[in-house]
Amino acid sequence: ASQVSVNDSYINLPQGVTMGGIAARLRTAATIDASAFNGTIIANNEVGGIVGNTFDMNHANAVTNCHVSADLTAQHTLGGIIGSDDHSLVANNVAHGTLKALGSKGIYGPCIGGIIGSLAYLAGSGDNIKGNIAAQQNISFTMPEPITGVEYSSETAHRIVGETDFNAYGEG
Repeated sequence: ASQVSVNDSYINLPQGVTMGGIAARLRTAATIDASAFNGTIIANNEVGGIVGNTFDMNHANAVTNCHVSADLTAQHTLGGIIGSDDHSLVANNVAHGTLKALGSKGIYGPCIGGIIGSLAYLAGSGDNIKGNIAAQQNISFTMPEPITGVEYSSETAHRIVGETDFNAYGEG
């Protein structure tokens, strides 16, 4: 998709999984370029201002030159541009608005990134995240009520990438 613009959109699906302002998922060398989303998304998981989830075994997806001005809310895993990413080219995007996580991901706390919520399978190669601007006015999360015997860890909120497999699961 190229030069797609969605304005004044309101998506309220609190149980919805994998939601994006332009696309829910990118698969197999898909590209979103020079597109914009302006609005609100309220969903459960994998929420992104442009796309909810990217996955391509060849790492050939791309989200470039996009603009988001949105208020995004989810239980966990949300990003200003991409909710959950697997090695896509993510370049020259701008994200404004607010990001808020309300819950957790199993025993792990919520993860929020100004550009990408969760960067999966970080292997040191194939990642190309550059030239992005995260200009959100507020990035916040609320930890869930404690459960006896369960220790929550890894609640993360970062300006560019909320979590990678390394900081979420202690791998690497």
